[in-house]
Amino acid sequence: MPFVIAVSGLKNSGKTTLVLKLLERFMERGMKTGYVKHTCENISLSGESTDSGKVLNKGLPSVLWSGCSIKMEMQTDKLTVSGIQRLFPGYDLVILEGGKDVPVPKIWVGSLPQDDRLPPGLLATYNYDGPLIADWVRFFRSEDIEPLFEYVLSLWENKNKGDMEIYMEDKQIPVKEFVSDFLSGGIRGMLSALKGVDPGKGISIFLRDKKPKE
Repeated sequence: MPFVIAVSGLKNSGKTTLVLKLLERFMERGMKTGYVKHTCENISLSGESTDSGKVLNKGLPSVLWSGCSIKMEMQTDKLTVSGIQRLFPGYDLVILEGGKDVPVPKIWVGSLPQDDRLPPGLLATYNYDGPLIADWVRFFRSEDIEPLFEYVLSLWENKNKGDMEIYMEDKQIPVKEFVSDFLSGGIRGMLSALKGVDPGKGISIFLRDKKPKE
């Protein structure tokens, strides 16, 4: 599952500009990177009379596929972190623009809100000129794009120690690094016997619910 980090801030604080700069650098590193935009504006979905709209009304996601693009639609009032991760299987990292109240590692751009509550997950600020916030918060100036990128990269690397992640429904199961290496080594060894499998690449395995025997 990808590492999710948010770039949040007040309106017109420069979030998109920073996101684009970070995305560019991750792409240059060859990392598979996704993007999610959280907005307070209403998003237009397919109308109720359309084929995809009829499917959406049943509570199911719908994908529109034309000759030049693919668009996925779903009706939900909240997108969780695990939900974001499931939208990007096999990705290294996803940057969430906005999501100031989402409890994920967070970079805050510009001035903080006018209240005493720190945004959940706050780890760093960018282009912020206010007073010191907390000992654990890193400060980056507008010219500190490269140091900020290296900082985010270090967060991703620390999160990805060991090369296996285990999930049950929407919950990630903690796995120690040596256990991860032991399990992944065995699985890669067995899968290497299968035609067309490159054990050096990332591999996704899904186990269906095991129904009890009648």
